[in-house]
Amino acid sequence: MRGYILKNFLIAALFLSVSVTALSKAKTEKIIGDNDLLIVDASASNIPLKYQKIVNAVGAIQFSEKDQDGKITDSYYGCTGTHLGRGYVITAGHCVGATETVTSRPDCNMGGDASTTISEVHFGYRENVTPFMKSKCTEVVAAMKNDETGYDFAILKVSPYPEEFILPDTTRRAASGDTVTIFSHPMGEVLQWSKSCGIEYVVHPEIPGSFIQHQCDTRPGSSGASIINVLTLKIVGIHDGGMNDIDQATGQPLKTGINYGTYILNSPLYEELKKLGF
Repeated sequence: MRGYILKNFLIAALFLSVSVTALSKAKTEKIIGDNDLLIVDASASNIPLKYQKIVNAVGAIQFSEKDQDGKITDSYYGCTGTHLGRGYVITAGHCVGATETVTSRPDCNMGGDASTTISEVHFGYRENVTPFMKSKCTEVVAAMKNDETGYDFAILKVSPYPEEFILPDTTRRAASGDTVTIFSHPMGEVLQWSKSCGIEYVVHPEIPGSFIQHQCDTRPGSSGASIINVLTLKIVGIHDGGMNDIDQATGQPLKTGINYGTYILNSPLYEELKKLGF
């Protein structure tokens, strides 16, 4: 499965969500300080018990490319998704080629491009084990990526779907100081845990205030992963990207910066979730 590498970081530009000065910033999911990412073992026994009950709801999103005859020529993991229940999977809008307004598609073609398809979501892809379920994407229920407002989300419909799910928190907006955590498939690899971090009190001046900002470690492929409140075990946001600070003298990344995402509440994502009964 490690052969499924991010396809040029999923066409590179899909991961870039904030316009910044190239000389001072680099945009990508990122490690802040020391790398805290922990590979989740086959039985998930190396993570806290409370998380062992929900990690099977996290999946690696597989993309497929086809030739003119419809034959699959390449497949690769590109983003992370989370099963909300009833076959609905939440991820980032840029992972599915979303536009500035909320749209839906009766298929899973990448932004209308029939040659690239959001193929499946693979659940249970962990160290030394293959996924226990490969769920076919059947529909893009709702998707949006708007750089100005910071809204970047998508809801997919898949079948079959796992018994495990993680509910979105539609009653309380995440607040500065809340402790959150992230499970994702960085670089298309097996499931990894970011450990815990906090919603930032001081927002980064180059990121719109409507973004949720955090310092949980992520890497390309973590896009679309759920930001989970560690107390309620509910989803409070969707991870969309990150920003590295760059040493202008050396051009090398510094151990500072910020990661960001879309809040559940006070966003079009909330409205779409309510329509689906969440």
